[in-house]
Amino acid sequence: MKRYYKIGDFRFAVESEQELQVPAHFSLFETDDHNAETICEIQMTDKLPEISGTIVHRTDDVIISEENGLESRYLSLPGDDHPYAVYRELENGNIRIYLGASGADEIMKYDTTFTSLFALEKRMWEKDCLILHSCSVTYGADETILFSAPSGTGKSTQGEQWKIYRGSRVVNGDKNLLTRKNGIWYIQGWPVCGSSEICHNEEHRLRAIIMLEQAAEDCITKLEGMKAYSKVYPEITCNRWNRTRLIRTMDLIESLISEVPVYLLQCTISEHAVDILDRELSARE
Repeated sequence: MKRYYKIGDFRFAVESEQELQVPAHFSLFETDDHNAETICEIQMTDKLPEISGTIVHRTDDVIISEENGLESRYLSLPGDDHPYAVYRELENGNIRIYLGASGADEIMKYDTTFTSLFALEKRMWEKDCLILHSCSVTYGADETILFSAPSGTGKSTQGEQWKIYRGSRVVNGDKNLLTRKNGIWYIQGWPVCGSSEICHNEEHRLRAIIMLEQAAEDCITKLEGMKAYSKVYPEITCNRWNRTRLIRTMDLIESLISEVPVYLLQCTISEHAVDILDRELSARE
């Protein structure tokens, strides 16, 4: 099988001798455009390749090595010493992915593990895009606002409040791709949406970023400079172990917070929290 995908402005093909059960949310990004920049070849195997090259990064779910300027990733589930897949860059610019045959069916079920096979955050960095841990909600006719915060703070909850009290629609419940075009920032679809299960392959102009904190009373504050940066930076998906990618990502965040309003919303779960944010956004139009 060979299928073509477009995520943001990155076009790639996935090919495999076996028919793959691609997760439903990832399938939303399939395209009829066969002008692929990169071919990702998936090979099922009973024995994954051993680690080679110099290890440059290690966590409990990935080991990354480099050899002759090419990157390999050994992907594991947290707490499991045995990789479920190996991502390997080839000299021709394409990718080969070795997938453990015994666990392939389980890996293919889930957006997170399937998407991790392609190192997409690296491809988005090459396109000068940012991936923000956030819930996107429609605002007005053609814009969106983003609710961002550490997991468990209430991004999806605030998104639901806007649905109830303003008739808004959640575009993606967990992560959004941010792209700058002609000086304007947009959100684009991303194939991972967490427990929200809300994922749409859409593009909307970005109106504002709302950093959330739970509180006993509702209060909104406009953030500037380092205060905005220090809130947004931890929620960006970035290869922080790679200095070149990190510096470019930091530059992009600086552009983002200087061009898109960032607010801190300390809030309850209430219509009042929606009201004060709506008034603030409307006042700055």
